[in-house]
Formats: sequence, C-alpha cells, structure tokens
Amino acid sequence: MKLPLVVIQVVNYNGRENLGRVFYDCYESIYKQTFKNFVIHMIDNKSTDNSVEEIHSKFPSVKVTLLNKNIGYTANNIGLRYFRNIEADYILIMNSDVILEKDSLEKLVSFMEKNPSVGASNPLILLNQKKDIVCSSGVRVNRAGFASNSDFLRNYDNLKQRDNKIFLSGACMMVKKDVIEKIGLFDYSFESYYEDADFSLRLLSWTDYTIALEERALCYHEVSASYKRNSKRSDYLLLRNQYLFIVKRFPFFYAMAGLFYLLRTRFLKRNLIHLKISMFLLLHSPAIIFQRIFSFFKKKKNVSDYLDNSYSPYETERISTERTEVIKSSDKISEENLSCAFISGVTDNILGEGFSMLTEDFPVSRKICKRAVCFIKNCGGKFLFVAYPEAVKVRITISGREKITGATPFQFEIKSREKILKFEIEPEEEIRMTFLGAVDES
Repeated sequence: MKLPLVVIQVVNYNGRENLGRVFYDCYESIYKQTFKNFVIHMIDNKSTDNSVEEIHSKFPSVKVTLLNKNIGYTANNIGLRYFRNIEADYILIMNSDVILEKDSLEKLVSFMEKNPSVGASNPLILLNQKKDIVCSSGVRVNRAGFASNSDFLRNYDNLKQRDNKIFLSGACMMVKKDVIEKIGLFDYSFESYYEDADFSLRLLSWTDYTIALEERALCYHEVSASYKRNSKRSDYLLLRNQYLFIVKRFPFFYAMAGLFYLLRTRFLKRNLIHLKISMFLLLHSPAIIFQRIFSFFKKKKNVSDYLDNSYSPYETERISTERTEVIKSSDKISEENLSCAFISGVTDNILGEGFSMLTEDFPVSRKICKRAVCFIKNCGGKFLFVAYPEAVKVRITISGREKITGATPFQFEIKSREKILKFEIEPEEEIRMTFLGAVDES
C-alpha cells in the first residue's frame, strides 16, 4: 500500500539568533519521525543570521525557498503553491519554535486517513518548558472576533470536551491537499495574526470538511519565541486584523454587532490606532466588498455556527477570581483577598523577553487585568515590574506602602522583613501584560 506523501513546511526568520537550540531541535524532531514519507520545505523571510546556511549544512535534504523580504506568516503561501504542484497528500505547517513528538506525524496521517470528513487537524500543542501543560488544543473565536487558545494552561489530563467550534492553531496544523484547492491560500492582507482564523473559517463555511483535534499527536511549543514578537507593531496588527476578520468574513448582523462592541469598548481609549485602522480598511474596501460577495456565493454552511455566543474577551485573557498557588503556604490566604491571582509556573523561561533576572520562584502574569492582588514570598532585594502598553501609569501598593510608576520597566527595592508580601497593582487602564519578579544581583 502506497504511503501518503506529506510536505512539512517551516517558515524561518533569523531562527538561529531568535530561538537558539530550539531552532535545531525543531528540524531534528522532524527527522526522528516514525513516519518517513515526507519532504521538508523551509521558507526564509530574508534572514540575516546565517540560519539558512546552517540548516543547509546540518540537514542538506531540506528544500529552501529564499524570499527577498519578510512577509510574516503568509510566507506559507509560497509553500502552499509548491504543495499544489506536486503529488503530495497533506501539508504540515509548523512554526520553527515547535518540536514534534517522534510519532506525531504518523498519528496525524493515520487520523486524517481514517476520517475523510476532516479537512485539517491540529495536534495537541503543549508547552515545551512544562510538557504536562497545554498551550493549545485548537482556537476558539467569538462574535467580536476575539480568539483564544482552547485549554490554555490546563493540565494535559484535564482537557475540555470537544465540539464543532474548533479553529486551527497556526503553530502546527495538517491540511489536506483538496482543502487548498477549494479555499485557496492564506489571505495576504492579514500579514501576521488572524490569518489562521480566516483560513479556518473559510474551510468550515466554504467546504463540507470539518476541523478536528488529534490529541494523541503531541508537539511542544517554545512559547518564549512567540512573546519576543510583542511590540507596538504586533499590538496594532492584532487589533487591525480583528476588525479585518470581522468585516471580511462575518455575516452582516454579526459583523455590525461585533464592530459595535469593539468601538464601544476600545475606540475612546485607543482612538489614534483606530484612525490608522480606519484608513487601512478604507483603502482595502474594494477588496473587502469583493471578498464578501465571493464568500456569499461560496458559502455552504453558516459562519455563525462556528462562533462562540459571546462578545467579551475570553477568560484566558482576563483574570477575575482565578485561584492559583503562588507560594507554598497559599492555603493560609483567605479566598476573598484574591481579586485576581498570578499564574504559577509561568516563569522567565516562557517569557523570553530578556527578563533573565526573574527568579523561577516568582509568579508571572501575562493576562489583561484592571486590578491584581498577589501574595509572594519575600526573598529580599529589588523587584521588577513591567507593563504593556509601557506608557500606562500603574499604582502599586506593597504591604501598605504606595508607589506609582510613570512608565515601565519599573524597579524598586523592598526592605520589609515580612515573610510574605502583598502586592496590589492597579493600572489606570487595562494592561495587556504584567511581569513581577525579583532581581538577581549575583
């Protein structure tokens, strides 16, 4: 029996410099696969760190396509065109910060072969730094276009029950060739962010295929590599593409309701970035109108069937009363004192933003929050607080003593002899990321 042929596609941009050892681990994990009938295609977004030369030297069988500029995640389209022209059956699209378990490819191919109604599937994506914790079991999207990794930071043994509302996670996904023929490539106008959600919604609504998770196939995501891309540019792209996704793909009623929610909750606080987004949408309005007309005639299933029935950001982005163990004696802290808690186990190893001074004993939050209360063990020395956006003023009260930051990063010294310190953090507006930790002066 002839084995299906798989193209494994990896987009690279300065992988050796940005990812270090993980960059090579990614390719080594591919060559260790128990399923051997594959071709590896590396697409390089004009790297400047000799990563292409090093991969060619270490893995000479890797096919390489060099681009003359960085076009982000949509560089995958170059490979999708290549995929359409060869006799391959499936394409596995994966980031260069993803490491495959040795039988992942075998299980994904077997799953796709046994389930002909599935057009694309995700493996179960775990954190590379903490391999029993889930990074993504697929993506969920709601009626305001908010996207969230399903099961994020859940234990591997505690996954939610699946339903038909799963979207593909762009970190690692397998797609059937017939899907590419029916729905085309990633939409270049997204550049980076939401291109996987857009691709997923077209697959679900334009074809008879479904999307599924193969949770027996495992891979590991070096999450720090993603966090390095946090910047004003990525912040703009995230919000811009959320609007673009809504106006291109949502039914008229849902699009109007979703846009109203976003404008009501975000416009007054971020009017300058909305002006830039409005100009972008205006310039692309002919293409958007064409896409909506084209989608109307291509549609086989209702888009609304695959959206969660909510508008506000997901709980994975907003902390309210989540209880997490931040110190060993946390059971002695009363529940009512925790208006919001920092996630334990998410340390500097995952952040990857250059905060090597953070010790692993200190909790770190990467959620949106309006007010946070956190109890941590007092190890003495100086503390570091980082907020994004950087210009937001933040009121910090440490064991009754108040400090106000003008901008971050903000460093301060604690001379208290208390064994446990209570931090109360109250920003003037919602912050997207918060880091808290001790500075190692050794």
